[in-house]
Amino acid sequence: MIWQDESSNTAGSVSLHQHIISELRLLCCVQLDVSMAREIARAVERYLDLLPIASAVSDDYLALIIARALSGAGEQEAANEVLSRLALSGVDSRVVDQLAGCHDLTPARWRLFAARLVRPSRWSSEGGRMVWVLDLRRLQLGEDHCFELSLLPVLRRVLLTLCGVWDSEKGRGVLALAGLEDVSRRLSRTSKGARHVASQVERYCRESLAHGARDRGWASHPRVVVLDAAKTTG
Repeated sequence: MIWQDESSNTAGSVSLHQHIISELRLLCCVQLDVSMAREIARAVERYLDLLPIASAVSDDYLALIIARALSGAGEQEAANEVLSRLALSGVDSRVVDQLAGCHDLTPARWRLFAARLVRPSRWSSEGGRMVWVLDLRRLQLGEDHCFELSLLPVLRRVLLTLCGVWDSEKGRGVLALAGLEDVSRRLSRTSKGARHVASQVERYCRESLAHGARDRGWASHPRVVVLDAAKTTG
């Protein structure tokens, strides 16, 4: 893990440059000349400079950015090797493939996928398009278990971070909610209350994505579907 901070001095920049080159050599067996390796490192540095102040950059995120830089430089064989190694490390290959070309790939967005809070799925009913599944059971909720205080702020941050995956389609797509039944039961002691929570979460997701569509200038916004409708009994 490395940290990118705008207060980095020249020595720090040199260290980051050398770290990127070391990671490049570790991840890629394809022979690159010294000038190309340095150019790739500079491209990755420029990308990291655009990140928010003091952003945490994990090793797998850095590997993905290196692969993107290699691809942009025409070194596709080397890029494919880095992506293959990333997939072998345990990161879902479908996530790697889908996000390799994502223009706005922040560390926060990458963490959603690396932690499997969000995962990709292809549905024939959607013409083979990628559907993004949000597993609500993996959300870290406050101990007070108050619906408004624990779930909604966390859910809002997740949805705002996730929105970029639909930019290329101008908002067309699907967000599938998994684990809604489990979460709604955790946040309410009664079956009626659980149904209310489930309904509120579904509506909140739709409203948040509609708001995101307006902010990002999308032509439409992703549909929200529930994979496990919250069925509660007394």
